[in-house]
Amino acid sequence: MAAPIALFVFRRPDKTRATLASLARCRGIENIDLYIFCDGPRGTHDEQAVADVRAIVEAFDHPRKTLVISTENQGLARSIIAGVTRLCEQYGRVIVVEDDLTVSPAFLDYMNTGLDTFADYPRVMQISGFAFARSNASPNSTARFLPVTTSWGWATWERSWHDFDPDARDTDALRSNYALRSRFDLGGLFGYYDMLQRQEAGRIDSWAIRWYWSVFRRDGLVLYPPISLVRNDGLDSSGTHTSRSKLLWRGLNHELPESSPPMPDQVAINQASLAELASIVDPLFYRRARNLLRCLLFRVNLTMQTLMRGPR
Repeated sequence: MAAPIALFVFRRPDKTRATLASLARCRGIENIDLYIFCDGPRGTHDEQAVADVRAIVEAFDHPRKTLVISTENQGLARSIIAGVTRLCEQYGRVIVVEDDLTVSPAFLDYMNTGLDTFADYPRVMQISGFAFARSNASPNSTARFLPVTTSWGWATWERSWHDFDPDARDTDALRSNYALRSRFDLGGLFGYYDMLQRQEAGRIDSWAIRWYWSVFRRDGLVLYPPISLVRNDGLDSSGTHTSRSKLLWRGLNHELPESSPPMPDQVAINQASLAELASIVDPLFYRRARNLLRCLLFRVNLTMQTLMRGPR
């Protein structure tokens, strides 16, 4: 059974139009139920952009389209949690796309094949359409498992989403166990623990970090393609949650493959891919640290010059 698509849109007409165009090129899209969740404006400044997006999705020609219109602003986290929960309960599985993603024509083939292949493997909790860049990857290489979730084009089953904890409980183990915390951060590659703390403190509202924590607690795995079948076109500061760290991933975008990769024979972490992830991420964080240091030194130098000049 093909999983339904949950597309979440808000206030970016051009991005929404591009996402819909890429979905329309996917093989078999006409036989798949498409639910488009439209969030409401946050204020009068959003009303026109939100109206433009709704006009685009209303005009999009699809025989099995359902529009879910919110008159109030739910925010991305609440929208995704509610939409994924609804479709998982109704269909038992779901494919999730946001309005800043461009997907390969093979995207739906891959996602549904992964959902069918690993439906009865409880440790497999998510299928990712996104993949970190790999210099020597081939579209015909086998998909691989990693112990980290994604939010850029993904799918899951009701059996996995049932374990999603929106309250992100029982995080004390991370605070008291450095080894566990390091594993949660993939050996220090990502600041997931810090993000989880900010979520608990109410400083951010991220469904994704709560989903990762839910999967991590169950030693879950995520299936990744060898080459990304998803490109994020929203890393231009137009998105609500675009950050400096996300901007670093712009350089990893590449042409999307036309074919779906074969499935792996074993459910186990691909250690070579995990090591390669470190080789990708380390230089990016080094670059960010270097730029932050330069900014800090500039500010210190400017302050010293001001103090040396004295009052006027």
